[in-house]
Amino acid sequence: MASAVDAVGNPIPTSAVLMSASKHIDIRCRSENVAYLKCKKDDPNPEKCLQKGQQVTRCVLSLLKDLHQRCNKEMDAYAGCMYYNTNEFEMCLSFPGITTCSGSLLLRLEKLRGQPFELQNLISHWS
Repeated sequence: MASAVDAVGNPIPTSAVLMSASKHIDIRCRSENVAYLKCKKDDPNPEKCLQKGQQVTRCVLSLLKDLHQRCNKEMDAYAGCMYYNTNEFEMCLSFPGITTCSGSLLLRLEKLRGQPFELQNLISHWS
């Protein structure tokens, strides 16, 4: 797998990196994602939701930077496992990866946001 950071040292949001951080993105960027999806539901014109989309992007990039600073080795190793296994979570379940380092961070984020996010709630909200 190619380097997971750019020349400045910021993590590159490849599919493997995003999949590896998905639980964290779910918790930390939930309100931004819900606002964006609500905007898309209310107005099919893509231009109307550009700002909401930028907020989602900023949130995710900020989270990836935090994870890279706190859990650099674990993040790279887990993203490498995901990359090697074509982003199949099942293939990396036994791999300690990012949760080893960031488990306490994830728990703190869950407490800040309330109950763990359920995709079904978002789907029912969207329909």
